[in-house]
Amino acid sequence: MSAPVALPSPELEVVLRATLGDVIGPAARLDAWTATLVTRHGRRRVVHFELDAFLPGRSDPQRLDWVGKFYDGDVEARRVAGLLEGLARCDGSRHGAFVVPTLLGYDAPRYLVLMTYETGEELTPALARSGAVVLEAIGRALAALHAVSPPAALPGVTTPAVVLERLRARVAAMCERVPEAGGVLRRAFTRLEREPPVDPRAPVLLHGDFGPAQLLWRGDRVVIFDFDRATLGDPALDLGTILTQFRRSTLRKPGRLGDFATLRATLIDAYARHAGREPGLADRVRWYERTTLLGKIHSLLFDTTRHPEPAALERRRTEAVRLLEEIAAAVGSSSG
Repeated sequence: MSAPVALPSPELEVVLRATLGDVIGPAARLDAWTATLVTRHGRRRVVHFELDAFLPGRSDPQRLDWVGKFYDGDVEARRVAGLLEGLARCDGSRHGAFVVPTLLGYDAPRYLVLMTYETGEELTPALARSGAVVLEAIGRALAALHAVSPPAALPGVTTPAVVLERLRARVAAMCERVPEAGGVLRRAFTRLEREPPVDPRAPVLLHGDFGPAQLLWRGDRVVIFDFDRATLGDPALDLGTILTQFRRSTLRKPGRLGDFATLRATLIDAYARHAGREPGLADRVRWYERTTLLGKIHSLLFDTTRHPEPAALERRRTEAVRLLEEIAAAVGSSSG
């Protein structure tokens, strides 16, 4: 477990100076810096560093924006650092299909990965404004990401069996928490068990948590970050994850993103045109949408740490009930 580090601290200043020298060169000189904790939730600390540095050939200090992420151990931190390094060299990044943060350095004693601070517009407003253009870019970016040769350090493969095993206890807990929906939840899970998808290809590199919170819109490109849950598996998992997030947005604010069925078909079509069309993709995506939806309902019902205020908890429960109605419609019953 990484030890807490005060912000700012002399130890971090040493790290920043060394990284600046590695990235820019020995002539670069750190003049001043600030550190702002930006993590809203989650177990890892994310810090925005603003550096004023004198760079070679410049007489005035220049502002540099970096991000530092503290991990719980060396293996996890090095895996993410290695993945960022590999993504920077891949065709998708070089040819503009997507943007990822540039790895700047790794401080092993603190399990601290340093990378560039990437700017852009939040994805959902951009999608609301320029739907087809943004969906096309997402499909292209995801297809390029899935074409990257995965690093050897990624642990295991996220198969349908793995997904179901993660869900099993959560479904049981939800049946206890919301007994009136128990019948719907059990039928939904049984149907998922009966109809696991089969990907005809070998497992590919997945983001693992592909959604609007991990994406930014920059002009005509998608910025992808937060690869902590990167895994191997079926491309349909990443598509199912982001489509479930879009479904939630359309339910919370009807009309903002247009008709969900149209959005869904447009994104899957854009992905297929860039990745290559294959039979059964839409059905596999639908399976992962349903598993992601069940997982999200569990989070809404049981995660009380992000927004513990009573009003916020009630909003989350209300959304969970609305999503349960979606599950009921999917299994052909509205009764519990």
